[in-house]
Amino acid sequence: MPYMSGIVDFFGISTQVEVPEHTDLTTANAATPKQRCLAVSKITTARYKANGDGMEGVEFSCRSKENRRPLSIPPIPVRLRILIPPVNFGAVERGCIYRSAYPAVENLDFLQSLKLRTVLTLVAEPYPESHVRFMADYGIRHVQIHIPANKSGSVNITPERMAEALRVVLDRSNHPILIHCNKGKHRTGCVVGCFRKIQSQSHSIIASEYHDYADPKARTLDEEFISGFDERVLYRHAHKNNWLSLDNWLSLDCDPDRDDIPSLVKIACKRKHGHSDEGISW
Repeated sequence: MPYMSGIVDFFGISTQVEVPEHTDLTTANAATPKQRCLAVSKITTARYKANGDGMEGVEFSCRSKENRRPLSIPPIPVRLRILIPPVNFGAVERGCIYRSAYPAVENLDFLQSLKLRTVLTLVAEPYPESHVRFMADYGIRHVQIHIPANKSGSVNITPERMAEALRVVLDRSNHPILIHCNKGKHRTGCVVGCFRKIQSQSHSIIASEYHDYADPKARTLDEEFISGFDERVLYRHAHKNNWLSLDNWLSLDCDPDRDDIPSLVKIACKRKHGHSDEGISW
């Protein structure tokens, strides 16, 4: 079969290819990217070579009884790829803490654009090989802490397990961090809600954010857990990572005799209650 050379536009890349004579390149250039290739090469088979970084290139084969001639199309540059965020994606703290449902393979390029340092997974299932390879390639740390779902009529999350997850979230050396469960609604919503309590957000703001992501399947048991969680167990860790200001401490009406609050806060609390600064160790 005689061949001719021609130029095909593929995702904005002009590519020289050899195609069967009398191929209508105008039609090929007017079609969608995949249809262009089909029109140009009259393909009966196509083999896609992909790995965790996304499409690395496409190799197409022209079949005929006489010969088979491959058409090689270069990889799609990252800047031209369509970035697809995971379902229920959102920024908890812009630039440092994000949340979402379980990322799919098509979301990995988007996650790469966030320049993540850490992914916190709240479900127990093993991570897919594509995700493990992706994180290894980009130096992303994977932390897996199983947070049980609050359902079947009972609150199943323990304060200890929540505190373990929040220590990872509060540690700024882990940022930017992505928090995710399966749907990005309930377990992730509980972690974010308890994080908001550490930030001294009001109950109404915390509940509104929870419902923004969980509706129409919000769980009363989740809100019950968030409401009852004692965020004070994480004061010291939060203060160490600069999440609490002096005003935050004072708004919580801290006991100045507690051992787990900073000396400056003890002084402010004692003064607030009309006591002297004596006995405070720096």
